[in-house]
This record gives sequence, C-alpha cells and structure tokens, in this order.
Amino acid sequence: MIRFSKITHNVRALFPKVRHYFTSKPDVEFAYLYGSYGEGKEGPLSDGDIAVFLTKEVPPDNYFELRLRMMTDMFKILKTDEVDLIILNEVNLSLTYHAISKSTVLFERDPRVRIEFQVRTMDRSFDTKPFRQVQYESLLRRIQEG
Repeated sequence: MIRFSKITHNVRALFPKVRHYFTSKPDVEFAYLYGSYGEGKEGPLSDGDIAVFLTKEVPPDNYFELRLRMMTDMFKILKTDEVDLIILNEVNLSLTYHAISKSTVLFERDPRVRIEFQVRTMDRSFDTKPFRQVQYESLLRRIQEG
C-alpha cells in the first residue's frame, strides 16, 4: 500500500528496464516482484515490492548499502518512490515465503539457484509451520487475556 501518493503512470510497462538493471548487477542472483504487482492485482494505491537475492560473494555487511543503492535506482527506473526492496538473504522466513510464494520472477542469472532457494524456503516453511501456529495461538491468547 502506498505511503505518499497515488501512482498515475503504468509502472508495469517499466519492468523490462528493471530486468535490464538487474542483468547489469553481478551481485544479484535473482529478483522477484511480489505483492500486488507480483500477483497481477495492482491498482493506483499499489506500491512496487521487489525481493532480491544476492550472491554468496557479497558480505552481509554490504547488504544495507546495496539495498539503499538499489532502492534509489528503482525509484528512478519506476518513476516513483513507492517501492519497497528487500534482501532475501537477510529477512525472516515468513517474509521470504510470502515474497516467493505469490510473485513473478523479474530476473534470474541461473534458474537452478533460484529454484533451489525456493524449494529450501518452502521446505523450511512447511517444517516450521506447526511451531509458528503454536506461537501465533499463544500470542492471540495473551492479547485476549490482556
């Protein structure tokens, strides 16, 4: 959901430029478009949600700086500052699963690397679902009890 202003231009028409951008970034292994644009349900109040997986050569200390640089570049390419960009290497399992389960692949250097990551993420998500459900129910109980 947007934070500042409606998007009045066709952002989807600019996605080929986003693909080209990631092609020129050797640190990026693959990228997804997720959220409303990833599901093809965008509207004037939709923001652009992009999830990026970096190569193992990128040290975690560099993630923040790279994220800021890529976000700034996305603002320019997509002609809006209504863009969220996450680094899949560092976000939690729930957000990772959300980003890859209802998404469109924007770019992939090697499909095998992306598919491996996707399978590992889904396996971990399914394996931990019972534990997350218990945590969720416990949290709900505490909220209801005050």
